[in-house]
Amino acid sequence: MPKKNPPLPPGPCGLPLVRNIFSLDQYNLHKCLAKLSETYGPVMKIRLGTRFCIVINSATIAKEVHKDHDNIFANRDITAAASAASWAGTDIVWSPHGDHWRMLRKICVQDLLNSTRLDALYDLRREIRSMVNTIYSKTFNSIDIGDHIFHNRSLVH
Repeated sequence: MPKKNPPLPPGPCGLPLVRNIFSLDQYNLHKCLAKLSETYGPVMKIRLGTRFCIVINSATIAKEVHKDHDNIFANRDITAAASAASWAGTDIVWSPHGDHWRMLRKICVQDLLNSTRLDALYDLRREIRSMVNTIYSKTFNSIDIGDHIFHNRSLVH
């Protein structure tokens, strides 16, 4: 017997294909979602294209979701590009929360983010921070990003 998924919360139907995209105001999204929650309650579903999104419009429920049930919501949907770039989603960024992810996190903390390694990379991090600040300061001007990358490429061994 196939496993049944629990029912989804209520929400607006939306148009075919685009679903609820056009019923949401991108500039006043918070007001739009608050208005919808008056009709559908503090937990509702909206559909954006082919994706279901669950909207939580209550501080108490949001706290419960993020604090008590965080493991359930910790995973991400992996895109085709991310799958191709990350060994089918087995790296630390895309791995589902579980034993494998915890092992990867432990390796990162012990081997990559320890104080000795961070101290050794201090000069590199300072130069990269300087490059980012320089690029940021020229936000509204055209720059040759290749020059900045080429200049800082020599810092990485």
